[in-house]
Amino acid sequence: MLAQALPPEIAGHLPADRDITRLILCQHAFKFDPADDALYARIARVAAPCRIFILLRPDETTQSERLLARLRQACTAQGVNGAEALVPLPWLPTPQFYSLLDAMDVYLDCPGFSGYTTAWQALHRCLPIVTLEGRFMRQRLAAGALRQIEQTETIAEDADGYVKIAAMLAQESRGYPIARDTRRASLREAAPKLDGNAEVVRAFETALAEELERRR
Repeated sequence: MLAQALPPEIAGHLPADRDITRLILCQHAFKFDPADDALYARIARVAAPCRIFILLRPDETTQSERLLARLRQACTAQGVNGAEALVPLPWLPTPQFYSLLDAMDVYLDCPGFSGYTTAWQALHRCLPIVTLEGRFMRQRLAAGALRQIEQTETIAEDADGYVKIAAMLAQESRGYPIARDTRRASLREAAPKLDGNAEVVRAFETALAEELERRR
């Protein structure tokens, strides 16, 4: 699907200064584990100057308000102005969402509950993904996509690594255009490998069948 221009009221939230790194969080509010709030606040501090854009669904108003309040409180604890660093945006139709991804520098995956569809979309828009590969399947979706296309440099092993990778990508987006363009070109070449590949589905089927057989 082709991208569609952002409406002025959305585009107006993007900083005109391209030395301000643009990071995006685009998951359902329920996917944000409160235990991870400090991670985003730390990123807002160490990746500064930056803005973290958070997409909020209209059918999750209460949860979204609580999420924003939590994240702003976490920012305050890190000495960061949360009202400035965190920019809430409405959930967008897919073509406009693609344009928003095109305008971003870094995609932040939720450590507690990874995204897959949005990660797939981000990779196809050549947007680097920071993800923390956890123990459970719900924490490994974006990492699985990155491993499948052999783009594993931005998969973190722990919380500190997650923050460090985000800060590295932020710095790269501002001061190292050749490295930034090279990374995006690599994603552009690799992302199509995610399409039409049933190998993961077959492996999942096999794992379920083997586990069922073991329990009989």
